[in-house]
Amino acid sequence: MKRLAAFLVSIFVLNSYLHAQDVFSYLASYQQVALYGFADSAGNTKTGGKYNLIMQPVDGICKVWAGQRSADDYIGIKTGYCLTDGRELIAPQFERAEDFYEGLALVATGDFMKGYTYGYINKQGAFQIPQRYKSGKSFSQGLAAVSVDEKEWKYIDKNGAVKIAGPFLDADAFSEGLACISVPYDMGSGVKSFKRGYIDQTGKIVVEPEYVYGTPFKDGYAIVTVSGTKESDYKSYQAVIDRKGNRITTHRFISIQPAYEGLWPVKIKGTYGLNKEKDEWGLVDNKGTLYAPRFEMQPIVREGMIAFQKDSLWGYMDKTGKVLIKPAYKRANGFMEGLAAVQTDEKLWGFIN
Repeated sequence: MKRLAAFLVSIFVLNSYLHAQDVFSYLASYQQVALYGFADSAGNTKTGGKYNLIMQPVDGICKVWAGQRSADDYIGIKTGYCLTDGRELIAPQFERAEDFYEGLALVATGDFMKGYTYGYINKQGAFQIPQRYKSGKSFSQGLAAVSVDEKEWKYIDKNGAVKIAGPFLDADAFSEGLACISVPYDMGSGVKSFKRGYIDQTGKIVVEPEYVYGTPFKDGYAIVTVSGTKESDYKSYQAVIDRKGNRITTHRFISIQPAYEGLWPVKIKGTYGLNKEKDEWGLVDNKGTLYAPRFEMQPIVREGMIAFQKDSLWGYMDKTGKVLIKPAYKRANGFMEGLAAVQTDEKLWGFIN
């Protein structure tokens, strides 16, 4: 019990410094008079408080914000990059900046009124692809989506050469060799809209544009949103598709959440617009099979265990539906390395195995 209390106190103290950021692998960020710096796990200060905000690291590099901030907004704040040991990699100088992916980061200078101009820098801070875009997205699988006018999108390589000309109304990052894109769609009577489908890295359409939304592919599957039809009372719904565009789900799910361990949490019925119907959740596998158990809230699948809610309390079952821990907790998280955090009353949390 003493160990748990000490752990909870440590978390409380650390949270007062981290500002909702996770503990870094090597150093933690701390706040000093409304500014952030770096400290090691023993609490030894490695840098003074010099940043307005330190973001969670990606591939060992943290975005940092610095500058004279006005009382109401972040005008005047610049973005740069630091290593997780606190050393500054690139001094804050950009109005907008994304994390480094595949060795390059999307950054921009400019202002809100006149607009921003985007380009891509390397880890030395030099522009590898000059600033010539009005919008852009991070590199993935060797390609990045860019737009010179925010109306038409295309894909470039790391030398800035156009590889897929499009043009597309919008274009997402590649994942597992496919990317979701938007193309124009004429609804009739002069009404213009869009449909979304998927292309491969040659620009060939492999999943026909017939959706209003699509996620990146993961483990061979993606979640898409289908426009409402007369049969569905004109309500849109979600489905899971494979790489060929085949729908593996047949139910009209209100919502489908990302899969873990081969199972997608799906919302079968519940709140939709002004509908106050009680929520009902389930799980679907990659064959489209809807598991029999029904849940009051979205189940959490981790390490072969399913956290579920029944009668407003949380418990755990295995993937066969056998209840291993009866519902007894107000809140519960998924298992991680054999432990799960649970809330026993309004204030206390603990861990179960």
